[in-house]
Amino acid sequence: MADDLRAEIEKNPQMRMQPVRTPDGRTAFQATLSVDEAVQAKLTEFLAEHENVYNAEFIRMIYRLKQEIR
Repeated sequence: MADDLRAEIEKNPQMRMQPVRTPDGRTAFQATLSVDEAVQAKLTEFLAEHENVYNAEFIRMIYRLKQEIR
C-alpha cells in the first residue's frame, strides 16, 4: 500500500500540498512536504479513519453480543 501511495504522490504533486493560513485569515496551499512526508501523512490519515470506523463497528458488535446473551 505504501508503495502504491508513493507512486501516486510522485505522479501527482498536488498531494504534497498542505493548507496554510495566511496573515489575513485565508487558507492557501503550499507544497511543503517531501514525498516521504506526504506518504506518511496520507498513511496516518488512512489509518486514523479506518481505526475510527472499525472501533465503532466493534462497539456495535459487543453491544449486540451482550443483547444476545441476556
